Amino acid sequence: MATKSSGIVLASALCFLSLLGFAYCADNLSVDGLVYCDSCRIQFMTRISEPLQGAKVKLECRDREGGTITLSSETETDEQGRYQIPVEGDHEEEVCEVVLVKSPRDDCSEISTDSHAKLSARISLTNNNGIAGPHRIPNPLGFLKKEPDSQCAEHSLAFHFSVMAARASRKLLRDFLFRRACTTPIASARHCSSAAEIAPKIPHFSKKGRLLTGTFLGLVIGGGAYVSTVDEATFCGWLFSATKLVNPFFALLDPEVAHRLGVSAAARGWVPREKRPDPSNLGLEVWGKKFSNPVGLAAGFDKNAEAVDGLLGLGFGFVEIGSVTPVPQEGNPKPRIFRLREEGAIINRCGFNSEGIVAVAKRLGAQHGKRKLDETTSTSSSSGEEVKPGGKAGPGILGVNLGKNKTSEDASSDYVQGVHTLSQYADYLVINVSSPNTPGLRMLQGRKQLKDLVKRVQAARDEMQWGEEGPPPLLVKIAPDLSKEDLEDIAAVALALRLDGLVISNTTVSRPDPVSTNPVASEAGGLSGKPLFNISTSLLKDMYILTRGKVPLIGCGGISSGEDAYKKIRAGASLVQLYTAFAYGGPALIPQIKAELSECLERDGFKSVSEAVGADCRVATAKV
Repeated sequence: MATKSSGIVLASALCFLSLLGFAYCADNLSVDGLVYCDSCRIQFMTRISEPLQGAKVKLECRDREGGTITLSSETETDEQGRYQIPVEGDHEEEVCEVVLVKSPRDDCSEISTDSHAKLSARISLTNNNGIAGPHRIPNPLGFLKKEPDSQCAEHSLAFHFSVMAARASRKLLRDFLFRRACTTPIASARHCSSAAEIAPKIPHFSKKGRLLTGTFLGLVIGGGAYVSTVDEATFCGWLFSATKLVNPFFALLDPEVAHRLGVSAAARGWVPREKRPDPSNLGLEVWGKKFSNPVGLAAGFDKNAEAVDGLLGLGFGFVEIGSVTPVPQEGNPKPRIFRLREEGAIINRCGFNSEGIVAVAKRLGAQHGKRKLDETTSTSSSSGEEVKPGGKAGPGILGVNLGKNKTSEDASSDYVQGVHTLSQYADYLVINVSSPNTPGLRMLQGRKQLKDLVKRVQAARDEMQWGEEGPPPLLVKIAPDLSKEDLEDIAAVALALRLDGLVISNTTVSRPDPVSTNPVASEAGGLSGKPLFNISTSLLKDMYILTRGKVPLIGCGGISSGEDAYKKIRAGASLVQLYTAFAYGGPALIPQIKAELSECLERDGFKSVSEAVGADCRVATAKV
């Protein structure tokens, strides 16, 4: 209640200041120029009222005996020094010329302190009215430059707009002091022999300009006052919606450049952070781990674990990094990413471009250490009975996707090396044997090859020492371009070796309609996006039936809405992943998908995601 009251008081104060700023702008505008004595650094401020078209300012510094001292550093020439002072407001000329007179002396060093105190700055304005008047202000507002105490900024938004109001008030106060200095006879007599001369009034700026400037300032500060009082959830929604404005800019860039900028932005925290809780019906538990929602980011976006914290902060329930190869490799030659915007698709042939497991392990190790430190130093009084959603990387679950090097002759050794190095930082591991851009990789999906590979990787994982949580779950990511016999073989291996899960599916080498008519379709590589949805969803449903719902499945391929995610879940997916739609839609797509998915569950009477998993397959599963 106290916080709300203080927010109302703050809003009222800021609105008052905004009205004050409006009144000030509507009354008068001024230009303030700063000139320093080059040696003693005495500061002289000039104030010139509007209008300034064609005006020239002559500024001289005189001592008691009438000697002239230059305020310019150009002391070795006989020419006058000329300076340009920017002019605020709507003027024909953007600058006002300041002429500094040459002094017979080299500098101010011969003038005593007593004499210095009696110096005067004389400004002569020459315009249509022939106005002249004395001014000398030795930085009267310097005290206002002090930075505010950071402890006073309890609410960052309120503090931000308070600073804006302070600036408007400072400008008003400065104008008031300037008027006092320019119009008070005593002050003028103290600093200039011609103090009795009072400058006539200079015409004000146009009424339209004053009104526009004042209205703008009032709206900015008043709007800031309102924003500072809104709740955090509302403001968070505004930030996510605002990211839509950036999407057209990314669309103009090369696909790979846009991708790098997106990763860098997330790594530096330049993306919104989700503060709103997920709908309660989206929470679920898989592999003994709690997910706040089933919507995750597929591997391929953050290949080198550069932006894990920023991506999880966007509101994903989990993020999968990689594919990570043992040895750094550049991948295939560029260009290697191609947009099919009208079809909502992308073709890529990156070829496992990776910085290698050493670089990724360093980043994940630093993040893991920070997470542990936060848990240790937490002052929370939680009893520990309720397990909060999250994993080793923070508030969300982190998956690590493992790949093999292009030139490697022993694929199993590559995956084993990845397990030994990265499994300690992962909440789950994925063996990627389905990328179409690495020669021979998909051959590992055969029954014998896959069985031997999974056995060896499982043994490498199990031989490591694990705590109470046990080893991370091991999944296999398969391709959508598989025959029915291939699916049956993979299902048999998954059940026989008790595989922890399958990711269905990777990109396709096929070009289904309407992609087939697009000229870009001739580019080699894997196709992802909306055209992949039906293919991957059909494959997902078949695998759920073949495994009798005993193997957790992650549905991936063509998801661009909450309805798409819901269809994947009904087809047998416990979790879902997106990538291409996120590349096109940006951060604003994430809360949209979660909200739509929650509505779909409520519409069909499901109280949770778990209840809806495999809803379209249960009759067929019962027959199997």
